[in-house]
Amino acid sequence: MKLAFTTCAGLPSLSQDDTLAIAPLRDRGIEVVPWIWDDPAPPSGLTAVIHRSCWDYHQKPDAFLRWIDALAASGLPSFNSAPILRWNLDKRYLHELAVSGVAIPRTAWIAEGERVDLAALLRAHDLDEVVIKPQVSLSAFATFRASRADAAAHQPALDALVAERGMMVQAFLPEITSGGELSLIFFDGQFSHAVRKRPRAGDFRVQEDHGGVRELLDASPSQIAAAARVLAAVPEPLLYARVDVVETSKGLVLMELEVLDPSLFLAMSPGAPERFADSIARAVQRVSAGGQASGLSSRSR
Repeated sequence: MKLAFTTCAGLPSLSQDDTLAIAPLRDRGIEVVPWIWDDPAPPSGLTAVIHRSCWDYHQKPDAFLRWIDALAASGLPSFNSAPILRWNLDKRYLHELAVSGVAIPRTAWIAEGERVDLAALLRAHDLDEVVIKPQVSLSAFATFRASRADAAAHQPALDALVAERGMMVQAFLPEITSGGELSLIFFDGQFSHAVRKRPRAGDFRVQEDHGGVRELLDASPSQIAAAARVLAAVPEPLLYARVDVVETSKGLVLMELEVLDPSLFLAMSPGAPERFADSIARAVQRVSAGGQASGLSSRSR
């Protein structure tokens, strides 16, 4: 069997972390080839597609959505599925999860082109310190902090961004500067491992691009159970998922549910590449046997 790991032009040979799954998959009789998602010449002879490091989609989301639709129309099995990728692309999915009972930071949503007075918005939503970011973004792209005290100073930056894209204004969780963000990774509906991501001193962004650091986390049963409840609110089963949360005095708060192309931190947990390979092998075998191209096996949900 041959499957593609999708990627972007900046990582034509895949991310270093994702390459760790290649040998375990080869051991299971599966060849992996990279596929730059917007390359007009896809690999031939594929059994399925696993979405991995398409990390420039936020710069051309319309093209990415057209590619997802074309992939779905081709009938080539996709993991996670095209509908779930569409759902996860825009962070408004967080509102849907909140309606289902998942705790998220208090959030105000701003439509593209909407005229918004930031200071008035913060007052109306009882927000003091906030994080402002695009609804379609990754790696803290165009993300910044603001407050009621300095809202006027940030108004021009917000105006420029809203002219081009939908934005979101979230309550800032101060716990992220001390305890960081917890990432719990699941394969085939089963917990695999967890990582704590901490921002550098004086920052709130946990991504390595911004000086963040990470360490393996021994997740507690209650943390794993809370992350599993988030997955239970997702509209369909998943091959892989990363649940990013912040621990607060009121419990875990969901920051992101990454099911499009998250870094899975395979290098940080012994056996993680093999667990990922096992989940992929099961999914591909189900497809080859004529089953549904959904992520989870029947035992997992």
